[in-house]
Amino acid sequence: MLFARKLSWTFLVLQLTTSSFLLAQGAEKPTEVTKKVVTQTEEELAEEVEPFDVRDKYRRSSPASSYRNYYAKALAGSYKEASNYLYLDGLPPHLRSKYSDEEWAKYLLVMLNFFFAHQPPLDGTAEGKLQDGLPSSLEWIADVWLEGEPVELTMRRIWTRDRTQVWLFDAEMLAMLPALYEEYGYSDLQWHYIALFPETRLFGIELWLWVLLVALAVVGFFLSWAVTRALLKLNRLRDPQYHQAIEKILRGPVLFLIAMYVIRFGMTEVTVTASIRNMMEVGALTTLFWAWLISRCFTLAYIFQERRLVRQGNQVGAVLMRPALTMVRVIWYASAVVYIAKRMFAA
Repeated sequence: MLFARKLSWTFLVLQLTTSSFLLAQGAEKPTEVTKKVVTQTEEELAEEVEPFDVRDKYRRSSPASSYRNYYAKALAGSYKEASNYLYLDGLPPHLRSKYSDEEWAKYLLVMLNFFFAHQPPLDGTAEGKLQDGLPSSLEWIADVWLEGEPVELTMRRIWTRDRTQVWLFDAEMLAMLPALYEEYGYSDLQWHYIALFPETRLFGIELWLWVLLVALAVVGFFLSWAVTRALLKLNRLRDPQYHQAIEKILRGPVLFLIAMYVIRFGMTEVTVTASIRNMMEVGALTTLFWAWLISRCFTLAYIFQERRLVRQGNQVGAVLMRPALTMVRVIWYASAVVYIAKRMFAA
């Protein structure tokens, strides 16, 4: 009986000891879990960054929107804001300090206006074109030529601290900007001339270009008037029909052609925008004036042929020459219009 009582006390003590040990083990597990949760929270807090500012429109962008926003800011004269779309931090320090932020943005605008009459076709998604053969972080704009070698104009996708992407004009392209500007940019004389006028645009063309165009037009028409007047003095043909036909040629298409070529020559001597240059190179007006000149030459041919038929006694042929001339003129002008349309759409 005494032995049984001692045994029961022994089992009781063993049970209490086991229970205490299990309770102790169970109490330690929540502590580890709590510690682990706290540790993970601290790591997540360490990875957190500054909140995204929705006012920064140049962030979270696409190539098309970055180009469009930069161009709008630069066109409005806000060159400091426009420089946010340039990856200037990627430039070497000696090149980065060559110009101020505003000057980089201004000179880039001059180059874009020189090469493009309209915004190039860029991708409007945040990823850019993924099948253009370039790395996914690059977007090709166009190729331009510098001393016989192609230079790629590109935009680069930069990742910001807030885990968003921003498309900026690539630093490698900006590194070529001084050389491009030296080749195609404004001279010091042009900058002085531009400074005389406010940064106002009419139909997308700067005011100083309109003034230059009007001045060249005045000079061109004055020179063409002097040349055609001298040629009219040399017109000694006594036949009134021939004399009148030649006078119409000189006072009409020849006058305008000389003026047009004077304007084109003046425009080639200065750096102009692509819209002006395309207008002069496509030459819609020049083509029309040449068509007009050749049409007047048809009149001279008609006079000569009509008189030949009359001398031969072919009165019917002489009468039919007039509708034939009209038909030839209609076909000729229609061909000129089709040619101009093809050139304009090709440009």
